[in-house]
Amino acid sequence: MKRNIAIFLIIIILFIVLTLVGFLIYYVLNGYSFSRAQSVTSDEDAEELVEETMRLARTEDRPMRPRRRV
Repeated sequence: MKRNIAIFLIIIILFIVLTLVGFLIYYVLNGYSFSRAQSVTSDEDAEELVEETMRLARTEDRPMRPRRRV
């Protein structure tokens, strides 16, 4: 019975550690932008933000598919 509890605790601790590491990686890759809200002050800034977002959303290895007509 004690062995089952130990295995359970190890699995829970590993899950928590992996979750924290994943969150940290996501936090670092996104430029520490969780606590700060990004504000747009002008139309040019808004256009740059949209262009950057669209550029990041595209992937080189996945071609764009045409939309299906319904």
